[in-house]
Amino acid sequence: MYVGGLRIGEVIGFHPRWIDARQGIARVIGKGDKERIVPLPGPFIDRLRAMWLTHRNPTRLFATCPTSPLYVNTLNDALHLACEDAGLPRQRSHVLRHSYATRLLERGVSPLALQLLMGHQNLRTTMGYLHLTLPLRTTIQETIADLSRDLA
Repeated sequence: MYVGGLRIGEVIGFHPRWIDARQGIARVIGKGDKERIVPLPGPFIDRLRAMWLTHRNPTRLFATCPTSPLYVNTLNDALHLACEDAGLPRQRSHVLRHSYATRLLERGVSPLALQLLMGHQNLRTTMGYLHLTLPLRTTIQETIADLSRDLA
């Protein structure tokens, strides 16, 4: 979820053929049956391939066995356990998507590019992540400090 900024439903329904390993991307079918392109690093694709080989479900990348899909509750339980192990408060799965968006903005990805990566129909939805980024707050604070220096 974090590596691709995926929604929980996209993870549950992730089909193995969505991955194009040669191009390092996944063609994700998301909300409203809309397709978007998500970059995937090569080492992560290798990990996904190895994980899929443990169950070989022909229609689901994430499954509990060859005939059983991954369920929302199973995914949420795993996230809650990971949070507990890390000493963090319990989180909803959507926090991984939010973290993905925030980190990309902090590293200079434009809001328009992020809109495409997130599959947002409206740029206003993407702009909601701007208030979470430390570099933006720091830039504003530095600009205000520069402006106020002349006032003293």
